Amino acid sequence: MSPTCCEDIVRPTSPPEGVDLRVMKASDLPHVRTLHRNLLPVSYPAAFFVQLLINPRQLCLVAIDRGTIIGFASAAMGPSQDTLADTHAERECSEPRSEIPRSQLTLLTLGVLPAYQRRGIGRCLVHGVVQRLEASCAAAAQPYHPASSDHVPDQDNKIAVLVQVQVAQSNSAGKCFYTHLGMMDQPGRDDTRLCLGPGSRTNVMAGVLCVRAG
Repeated sequence: MSPTCCEDIVRPTSPPEGVDLRVMKASDLPHVRTLHRNLLPVSYPAAFFVQLLINPRQLCLVAIDRGTIIGFASAAMGPSQDTLADTHAERECSEPRSEIPRSQLTLLTLGVLPAYQRRGIGRCLVHGVVQRLEASCAAAAQPYHPASSDHVPDQDNKIAVLVQVQVAQSNSAGKCFYTHLGMMDQPGRDDTRLCLGPGSRTNVMAGVLCVRAG
């Protein structure tokens, strides 16, 4: 798999048969909190999960197999800005750079139960949460116009979203995963706000993902 090819990034990504993705609901909170506690090295307060439900610029997507939540991805949308240098992924998008709307999004958490890993679910969760959050924020920012009978959405329109994530320097598997999504280490952007324990350090990785416009 090419780590930076836009054709890989925009290719439809579907979870394995029997696994569905949907937005987290209030009734999911106990299970999602338990999964965070079991899969991640960081303890998140209750307020973190409440914000994922009530903040319109945050979102948590869950993966479900036969009624059981087996994975999650949460993200927060930031202000639109051009903070990343031109990348191979962006150059592969068919539209000129100036015509591609830019958004910045931070991937907050991502986890999949070990029994379901290496099946493409993590990739689907990342693409799903990026596409849905970008689309919902874009829709909220647009003035309301009554639907027109002659309006047909452009299914080929692509949105380039700058995605960044904080990864522990010791998490080689995580860094490999994000590299295959087209992200790269950002030199000098070690972020100490996420406490992973004494002596632990993190790297910020970032890349441009091209998703279908909502």
